[in-house]
Amino acid sequence: MLLQAVTRLAEALKDTSITKRHAALQQIKALLRRFDDPSEACRSLAVNTLLGLVQACPQCVLMLLPYAIPVLEERLCGPPGAAAAALQEAAAGGQQEVAALPK
Repeated sequence: MLLQAVTRLAEALKDTSITKRHAALQQIKALLRRFDDPSEACRSLAVNTLLGLVQACPQCVLMLLPYAIPVLEERLCGPPGAAAAALQEAAAGGQQEVAALPK
């Protein structure tokens, strides 16, 4: 069943019809929302489905990135922008340390 779903989505993403590609992207957006599901089984199935899709349609990766990156960032780093805030904080701390060095 998972293989059939991945194959169907991969074929739709490769299709020349804008309507079919758009419908496939809508299904992928719904899949990505499952990354935040309270059920571990559902999250695992979503991750495995996305992985299978990327493996079945490597040329579609660029098309998926605008949707996948924010979801993965939130899943791995916390709320949106948290990673950027952490980097800014670390950079500010580094500047203070450099300023404190003897001249």
